[in-house]
Amino acid sequence: SLFFTEGKEGFGSAAFLQANTLYIYGCELDRESLTKPCRLARVPIASILDKSAWTFYSGSGNWSSNLNESEIVFNGNEMMSVFYSSYVSAYIAVYSKPMSHQVMLRASNSPEGPWSSPVEVFVAKDSATELGWIYDALAHPELSQDNGRIIYITYSRNTAAFDSELRLVTVELAPA
Repeated sequence: SLFFTEGKEGFGSAAFLQANTLYIYGCELDRESLTKPCRLARVPIASILDKSAWTFYSGSGNWSSNLNESEIVFNGNEMMSVFYSSYVSAYIAVYSKPMSHQVMLRASNSPEGPWSSPVEVFVAKDSATELGWIYDALAHPELSQDNGRIIYITYSRNTAAFDSELRLVTVELAPA
């Protein structure tokens, strides 16, 4: 079943499971600002195929069953990672800044925010072609070391026309 379509209904940019609830971010291109505003949905994992069970963050701590009431929680990217870090006692979002070589991080005490301003984690190695920027920056919390102090981030970059590579970067988080 296709639940969501492009535009405001595009969910699937990042997801994580907390207890028995699935949280899913949807970030779609805003053509006017060239940013990718993200909205947040949640659903009990047992009801994931029941669209009427889904709720959408509507601001000020409220959730709504009406998708049209959803609010932007931060600007991210269509492909990103969100996870809870016990090392910094916060939710972390990692993504590549659209149309750049920057890998960004945001933090929040809750999945809906408020989220911190973006912080540049690192500048990725340039693409080997004129095809531009890097993409698909993702954190891999399942590979974390030292109680989450060390995380790993991958990103893609073009190496030739119709060819790319996946690069791995080690990042040390600072305690909260």
